[in-house]
Amino acid sequence: MNLNISTGTIFERVARACGIISVIIGGTGLAGWAFGSRVLTGVRLDYIPMAPNTAILVILLGSALFSGTAWPGNRTVRRVIAGISSLSILIAGLTLAGIITGIDLKTDYLFLTVTGTVGTVPVGRMSPVTATCLLLGSAALLLLLVKKNDLSAFLGTVMALVGGVVIIGYWYGAPLLYGGTVIPVALTTAVALGILGIGMNAAAGPASWPLSSITGDSTRARLLRGLLPVILILILIVNWMNTVVVGHADSTAVLFSAVTIILSLLVVYGVVLQISRKIGDPIDLSERERKRTVESVRRARDFYLMVLDDFPNPIWRSDIHAKCDYFNKDWLAFTGRRMEQELGDGWAEGVHPDDLERCVKIYLDHFHAQKPFEMEYRLRYHDGTYRWLYDNGKPLFTPEGEFAGYIGSCYDIHDRRMAEEEIRRLNADLEKRVSERTEDLQHALTRIEKSLHEKEILLREVHHRVKNNFQIILSLLSLQSRSTGDEKFSRGMQESQNRIRAMAFVHEKLYTSADLSRIDLEGYVKYLTKQLFTFFGVRPATVSLNLDINNIFSDINTAIPLGLIINELVSNSLKHAFPHGRTGQITIIILDDPKELILTYQDNGIGFSKGFDWQTAESLGFKLIRVLVDQLDGTIERESCEGTRFIIKVKKKTDEQGYLHGTFNPVPE
Repeated sequence: MNLNISTGTIFERVARACGIISVIIGGTGLAGWAFGSRVLTGVRLDYIPMAPNTAILVILLGSALFSGTAWPGNRTVRRVIAGISSLSILIAGLTLAGIITGIDLKTDYLFLTVTGTVGTVPVGRMSPVTATCLLLGSAALLLLLVKKNDLSAFLGTVMALVGGVVIIGYWYGAPLLYGGTVIPVALTTAVALGILGIGMNAAAGPASWPLSSITGDSTRARLLRGLLPVILILILIVNWMNTVVVGHADSTAVLFSAVTIILSLLVVYGVVLQISRKIGDPIDLSERERKRTVESVRRARDFYLMVLDDFPNPIWRSDIHAKCDYFNKDWLAFTGRRMEQELGDGWAEGVHPDDLERCVKIYLDHFHAQKPFEMEYRLRYHDGTYRWLYDNGKPLFTPEGEFAGYIGSCYDIHDRRMAEEEIRRLNADLEKRVSERTEDLQHALTRIEKSLHEKEILLREVHHRVKNNFQIILSLLSLQSRSTGDEKFSRGMQESQNRIRAMAFVHEKLYTSADLSRIDLEGYVKYLTKQLFTFFGVRPATVSLNLDINNIFSDINTAIPLGLIINELVSNSLKHAFPHGRTGQITIIILDDPKELILTYQDNGIGFSKGFDWQTAESLGFKLIRVLVDQLDGTIERESCEGTRFIIKVKKKTDEQGYLHGTFNPVPE
């Protein structure tokens, strides 16, 4: 038999439990009649007891409900349920017909004859309400057999509501229909009807109303599950206080309370339905889209796993507990083992003993940190040998971002590792030979360094002697200038001495410097300008000097002509730019570009006289400046400003070895 109930086991269990409880209630009622116990049949002596026919039909319907959900698909069970339902419809129908027509069909005494009354109500006879509910319950079972679950659930809901109304009456202390001419429903019968009704709904499944309204993850279902029980409890408490505590306990109050409960629940249902349509439906739509996306991702993942199974490299996967739960065909072909041998920690049996501890540590450390890892280890090949593998593992995450384990791919790098070991062997041999050769070269280098040191001492001695020769020339020029009475000649000799000092200082700096190839231009220019200010008797308070030469070095072939150019420019400014004690400033800036040195010279003196052309001037100073700039393969430009401003650019030259240097010829052509 197939009752077409939900595949969710919770509803199957509820339906079976309701069937068992109904059988117990009916069996307890029959036992009460058999042993003469009114407590078993009616709970209290002043309550109407369950009729014998009612007890038997409750047992039959409960058994059918249990059997249908316990053994779905069994044809024998289907036939038994159909027979039970038909018998129940017959007995309940005849009972109801007899009550309606007033004809005593003796159906209440089919199984057991009892006598007696509770007040004016005869006992042992089935209530018309009970007969109607049993008819509905039998019809609900038949409808389940033909897969009319919605109608079956509706009939079960009616049964449950009727049972609930009767139970409320007993709870309020005013059982319905007592004292009238209609036989009332026993308390035990009401409980059984309510439980059977709930069981019918559970058997119909959550896709049928009313369970479809309160089950599932929709917004409407969540609201109803939260609100309906609260509303029901509040109404029951309020009505109980009104009927019992205040003292309005009668049948009318009970009926009013039951109607109030039903209407209140319907109103809440309607309000929640409207809210869910306005607000909940978009949320539910989004949730359904999310679930469809998750399902699509799951299917895509399964598809990719199928693809990975045919991937031409070993692939593995582990769960959230670091246990491997998948290996592709290539892995199994590599190891020659079965899937069940590799699962869990079985794969580690194939790792080389010397690599196992390191391999497991790397794997677990990165697993707990949920970070990718790479490692190399030896794994036993299917022929019993060990081959090197490169293993690349990465963490897996669900679409919601939850950690789902690891997946890794391996590559056979055995040939590469063997080649690397051969290379290492060759490298070791090569390093030995290089070490021997290096030792020989070290001895040769020591000899070369000794020779260079000797030559450096010789070069320093040359610079020292050149400087001394310049000093001798300066002394001779000084003596010559003193021996003549011509002031103009003497002035020219002094200017020549300044030029010689500019060249001599370079040799002095080289003699005292640790580096014989470079001159610090900042110190060199400071020395020159200081000598010139002293020579011309100009105080810094009258003409200030501003230097901007930061960490710039030059070789001797560039430093000497630059020094001579600066010597001429500063001398010219101090002689002509600031007459009659005029105050001012001289600025010298040297910038070091990759391919050239840029010298900017400026004073804010009176400037050149009108009509003076420095480019054609025949004075020795400007002639010397032009010649020196040409020899340095440079350019010189004069810019308009207050005073005088020259921009001199000197290109750096590169010889065959790549060294940058100047091209100064100390003797102008």
